[in-house]
Amino acid sequence: MPITIEEVDAHFKELGYKVMLPDDPERKKVNRQLIFNTKRYCNAEGENSVVISIYLEPSGEYIELVAPRAYNVRECKNKGPVFAALLEIAYKTRNQNFEYDPSDGEIRVASDLPIEDGSITQLQLDALLGAIIFTLDKFHLVIQHVIETGRIDLSLANEPDSDKSVGDPETAELVAKLGGIEGLRKLVASIGGEPS
Repeated sequence: MPITIEEVDAHFKELGYKVMLPDDPERKKVNRQLIFNTKRYCNAEGENSVVISIYLEPSGEYIELVAPRAYNVRECKNKGPVFAALLEIAYKTRNQNFEYDPSDGEIRVASDLPIEDGSITQLQLDALLGAIIFTLDKFHLVIQHVIETGRIDLSLANEPDSDKSVGDPETAELVAKLGGIEGLRKLVASIGGEPS
């Protein structure tokens, strides 16, 4: 039997995540939002945080997690190199998609999972959330650099060895549940990514 929004809410409650509900009663049936602190990623407001929106198809057969408005390239003169960098990052992370809206220049980071006649476990949901946060944190400097300069420099994704802390308590707890940084790397590798 496909998953329900109540089951998704129960997973979030068990994980200790604070969920924001939409005001619209119809959207409440299928949408949720969570805010996570980030270490390297900086949103358009200059804050180290990301909003992740969850959409569950009304039939419960498909779930999508999206970091909306992660970047904007509406006025960017380097769109070609930006898209090339995003394709390279998507190749390295495998489970993350970058979506571009040409009408307003928005770039989103998304993960989706067809559930069909199955379900999604708490750990799977947590892993999908963690993978979006990991991707934004790891590749933020690469993406910002190519937006500003038109040059792709994937070496900017490498963290200094002395900087192995996860950052804020919420992200640290998430990474700890996945077995630390090594557990997160193994998770990303198991879904086809190439963490370094």
